[in-house]
Amino acid sequence: MATVPAVCSVNEVKKPFDATPKDLLADIAASRCLNGTECIDLLAVLSCDASPFCQFVFAPGGTAEVQSVLLPVPATKEIEELQQETVEEFHAWFASWSRNTIASGTGERSLLIKVDDAQTWFLLVPLTLFIRRSLPGFGAYESLSWIVTERTFCEVIHKRNDLIALLEDAESLIRGTVVVLNTYPHFREMPDAELVAAGTSTAETILGQLQNVPFPDEHIPVLNHFRSMRWLKNPGRDQLTEALLNPETRVFIADFESGYGQWELGESPAPSEDPYFDLAPLQDRLSHIQLMRVFHCRSLFSPNAAATTGMRPADRSTIARQLLLTQAQFVEGATMLEDYSEFLAFLFQFLMCSTLSFILRGRAGSGRFAWADVARVCNRIFEVQEFNLRVEE
Repeated sequence: MATVPAVCSVNEVKKPFDATPKDLLADIAASRCLNGTECIDLLAVLSCDASPFCQFVFAPGGTAEVQSVLLPVPATKEIEELQQETVEEFHAWFASWSRNTIASGTGERSLLIKVDDAQTWFLLVPLTLFIRRSLPGFGAYESLSWIVTERTFCEVIHKRNDLIALLEDAESLIRGTVVVLNTYPHFREMPDAELVAAGTSTAETILGQLQNVPFPDEHIPVLNHFRSMRWLKNPGRDQLTEALLNPETRVFIADFESGYGQWELGESPAPSEDPYFDLAPLQDRLSHIQLMRVFHCRSLFSPNAAATTGMRPADRSTIARQLLLTQAQFVEGATMLEDYSEFLAFLFQFLMCSTLSFILRGRAGSGRFAWADVARVCNRIFEVQEFNLRVEE
């Protein structure tokens, strides 16, 4: 293995580079042998013997370089105060604290971050917002993913490659995706209620066009078979459970209210039904799902719960950890508030700016729906949510 340099600044505890766990170095080296890793940067934030410090290991993709620094773990109060500052001010603190170790280079890159149980505070740093605003060090990143389990970088990259293959195959994507649209009474009272209503209607229009889509039969090319994307609006508990446990479900996209640490069903459950959905019965049962992109506020961490129960980011009391316990392969969550418009922005990106767009354009071209009207609403949502995307009208 090539010798890699240590990075150490004046204010850091001096410690030899070989203090970086050898299994982590081996994992980084092995991951670089996998396909498609040239544009994946790796970051690990690990505990070390010097307990007030953490080890910050950054390995840019496409190089043999690994940088390792020991950094002081910030106090909880300091992080809480930073969360009240602007994104730019939080970023300035992070750049200084991390000694500007992260440099995203050029091109369309991804950042894969692994944190151990003692360093889950790092989940509270709003790296996603740094990326969205193209702040220094993050301008080339298109996405980031977290590892908060015992999975290795290699394991996750293998699964990521499988997921990319699925996302690039229109037939498999339509067959394997379930979209859940949940609406709630307070949506009608929000300042952007008109846009939310238009966005929901537009989502239903798009999903309606992804029904009975013909694909050539692989055995008899002159014949077609038909695929439909499954979608549910305000499903009850049984419908939701059935969709999740269906072995054909590979991608699950949904929005849920979660103010009390549980999924809250949409506004039309059966009158006698408990409005909350318990994830515990799904433990170890969703390994067939490759991606769960569920929008729900503070699924990784709740400041209120932290103050009253001692919750830590991604601990077993959080929704994100409950979803990980289902064994779904990729689970996405948030430490911040996520509004319904943000869910719509992601959904429109998934449907309109992906391998499915040519199907939708074809159906619009045959007069099935008004592409310009749909694109106009999508672009309004993208603009509000500061997504650097636009659908051609």
